[in-house]
Order: sequence, then C-alpha cells, then structure tokens
Amino acid sequence: MKRFCFVVSLSLLIVYVAASVPIQTVKAQESAICGWVDIISAPPGSQAEYNYVMTVSSTGETISLAQPFYLDYPDPQDQQWATQFFNVITQPGYYQLTNPVIDRGWIVRFDQAKKVETCESSLASIPVLEVTDFQVEPSQSSVYEMVRIKIVIENKGVPLNQPFWGYSGEVVLENGNGESIEKHSFARGDASSISPVIEGGQINFEKWLLTVKVRFGTAVSDGQVIVSIQPDGQQSALQAKGSLTVNAGISGLTCTSVVVNKLIGPFSSDTQRDLLDVLSAELQSAGCRDGDFACAAPPLVKGLVKVLGRDIFGSIGKIIIGVWGVFDTDALQVCRDPINWMWQLVREFNRQGVPISVSGSHSPVIILVTNSAGQRAGFVSDDEIVTDIPESRVIEWEGDKYVIYPADNNITISLKGMGTGTASLSLIDGQSGREVSFSNIPVSDGSGAQLDLSTKQFQLFVDTNGDGNIDEVRNPESVETLLPIETPTVSPPSVSQPTGICGGSVGLIILPFLMMFVLRRFHQHAW
Repeated sequence: MKRFCFVVSLSLLIVYVAASVPIQTVKAQESAICGWVDIISAPPGSQAEYNYVMTVSSTGETISLAQPFYLDYPDPQDQQWATQFFNVITQPGYYQLTNPVIDRGWIVRFDQAKKVETCESSLASIPVLEVTDFQVEPSQSSVYEMVRIKIVIENKGVPLNQPFWGYSGEVVLENGNGESIEKHSFARGDASSISPVIEGGQINFEKWLLTVKVRFGTAVSDGQVIVSIQPDGQQSALQAKGSLTVNAGISGLTCTSVVVNKLIGPFSSDTQRDLLDVLSAELQSAGCRDGDFACAAPPLVKGLVKVLGRDIFGSIGKIIIGVWGVFDTDALQVCRDPINWMWQLVREFNRQGVPISVSGSHSPVIILVTNSAGQRAGFVSDDEIVTDIPESRVIEWEGDKYVIYPADNNITISLKGMGTGTASLSLIDGQSGREVSFSNIPVSDGSGAQLDLSTKQFQLFVDTNGDGNIDEVRNPESVETLLPIETPTVSPPSVSQPTGICGGSVGLIILPFLMMFVLRRFHQHAW
C-alpha cells in the first residue's frame, strides 16, 4: 500500500509539472498547405462570430482554423499568426498557409498566410506520398498462416530526405461481397516495418518499402485485403488493395501448428498476433519434433502465460476452449494423440500456477463432476451429458470419458458402474496442483465410487454392489505434485484491505478533488 501511495503521489506530481509547461504541438510534414477557406457564420452563443474551414486541395480533407481572439500576445510567433489571420484571411478564397501547426484536428498556428488564385501551383511545394506497388504473399494462405503485405511508397513532391517516418494503419479483410470480416491495426514497429529502397546500390530516401505482417483467422474465398496507412503529419491516408484467399483446410500444417492455432483461436485478433509471435519463438527455441506433446507443451504454455500475464486468470474459459480444440475434426486429421496433448497441456498450466482441472475415467464406468455450487459436468448416463459447470467441456474418446473444468475448492467426483470389470480414474486437481490416479477399481452394474477433493486426502469411497453402503476405501496408486519447472510466470492477484491515507476513506475523498485540480490546470495551459 505504501508503494501504491508513492506511485500515485509521484504520478500526480509529474502530471502537475507537465501541466505547468506549455503544450508543444507538432508541425505537419508539409512546408505549406493550400486550400479553399470558407467563412461561415458561427452558431448563436459561440465565442467567435465566424468559423473558418479550409478544404485542403491536395487531399480534399476539411480542417478548421483556430482563431486568435486577442492581439496582445507575448510570443512574437503568436503576434505574427494573429496579424496574418486577421489581415490576410478576410474573405472566402484559396489560401496557402506556410508551416501550419495542427493540433487535434485544428490549424492552431501558421507562419504566413497568402491568398492565391489557385492551389495547383502550390502542390509542388509539399511532399506527396503515393503507393506505387502492392503485393500480398502468399496470395493463397491458410487460416492463421503468416501473410506479408509489401507496399512500396514513393514521394512525388518536395523531398522529405528521411530514411524512416512514423505511421499507423489498418488491414481489412473483405469477403467476395465486399463485407468486412476482419480488421487488424498496425503502427511502425508494431506488426510492421519500414525501410528505404535501395536502387542501383544507392539508398533512395524518397522511396520506401513498408511490410505489414498479419494472420487471418477467418476463411474467405476470392477475398480482398485493403490497407490504409496514415503517415504522421500527413493530411490524408494512403490506401492500397489486393486479392487474397484464406483456406480453411490445414493441408501442409503440422500437428504442433494446429495445436497452436487451437490455443490462440479464442482470443482477439491482436492478442492472437502477439501469441503467435511468442509461441513460435518458444517452440523454435525448444527444438521439438512435430507432434511431440511432452516437448511442445511446456514452451506453448510458457508463451501463453508470458503474453497474457495476470489476465490469464480471467481467461480460464478461453484456455479450456483452446485445449479442447485438439479434439476438433480438423485437428484430428494431423494429430493422432489428442488425449496426451490435452493432458500434458493441463499439467503445464498447473505447473505455471493456472488452475485448470481434468478428470478421466476408463471403462466400464461413467464420470460426473460436481462443484461447490452444486453444478455438474460429465455423464449422467451412458448417452447423456451435462455441462452445468461454467466453461466445462465433456468428451468420450475411444470408450473413455473426460471432463475439463475450472478449478474449485469443493469438487466431488462420482463414478457409476455400467458393466462388470475393473476401472481406473485419473485426474489433475487444479486447486491443489496434484495429479492423482487410481486403478483396478472393482465395478458392476449400479456400483459407485466417490472422491471428495476438498479433503486433499484423495481417498476413493467405493460401493461395490450399489446398495448405498461404502464397502471399500481406496488410496491412490500415485499422487504427484506438479511443481513448476521454473518459478511460475504469474501468481493470482492478492486482495487486501486499503489502509493509510491513500487507501482509507480520507484518501478516497481527497484524490478526486486533487485530480480535478490537476486536470483543470492542464486544460488551462493546453489553451
């Protein structure tokens, strides 16, 4: 709490100091912009009598001009701007503004205003960026396969003489009907890179190659990729488009790749992108053979925990969906051992402190899990399942029955005999982080067994003949504590009561007023 108090105090001090310094706006890259200025009567009650709006000739974009209301400016630049504004921009027409300063969609200052007959001649005095080449590689990809979009941009106006420049943008995937089905944002250094083009052994500082990396999670036939790029300081975005087909099939993909795709599938596209980069690096570092679940599961889980951090505790449901994806039809085309993949992944999540449980029974019994709220997941008969426990999953695989569910502090596992013979029970208890197994459990029609995990003694109470009486108490054949391979990447967030002035009632009352004071001072300096 003392650390929190210190951080809050230091942050407020920084904001206060920053608010005391005049805001420095950023000049646009253009040395001048030219356009038609309309002078429009302002709405009643406005501070100004008229509004000034420029339509920039080079881009067609409209932008408002902030007005100087007072001529007594201590800053000579402000005095020059005010004089230019009132003495030059006196009526609608074409105007050229030299070195405009643009802040939050307004031209708030310029060095000089000049009335011109037309803006055609002035366009040569500004940089003009154009897309001259656009390629999508590969033009036919699979779901979640890396797609590289390469865009060549050239400056057709005055030289920028910059090897690199800032930008942001968006990639949109459309289907054959022109409907947007996926969007991915990017910026310089974030899922994209820019570099000057080398021609004839020389660097061309007016021509750049922009590369954007993206993975699409939706299959589309005869689709189209549209890329919008907003250069820093430029008044209009650049746009380029090309064809792309994203196949749903997984031909050519390895088992490990499919497992990766299943694990990241439930997350947002931006998180998928981060996960793919990290998981690919972790797998490459581990050097696992394809399909080697024992080798691949630890780096995959480690990468997920690294990217998600503490958010992973709010993503248990998504993780369960991802793990259960190894039983999807497309995954089974290339992965022949889904049970071991599932089991090993749950083991590794527990080793990283992520509480997920799984229980499996082996014929001739059915299994039913009940949590502390009385909700159930599993089999109530041989052909009827329930998934009342939120985010639980149930499956039967080659005669065996499995339930995966979020950890709970009061889980009861019930077995019911559906024939005569012996059965076994295996489980990973996410609450205690232990893996437990029983074997050679005597079973007959109507027999039952029950395991209460809340006691942590892992004793199985067996009713061999189904008369409701306990005939045998079995201890597990093995109990393994799933110790972390290394220190867990994250631990569950702790909850503590606020103490002291920063956490107590006095602090809670004072803090909003202090923030209001700082924000008011900030806005005063901003204008």
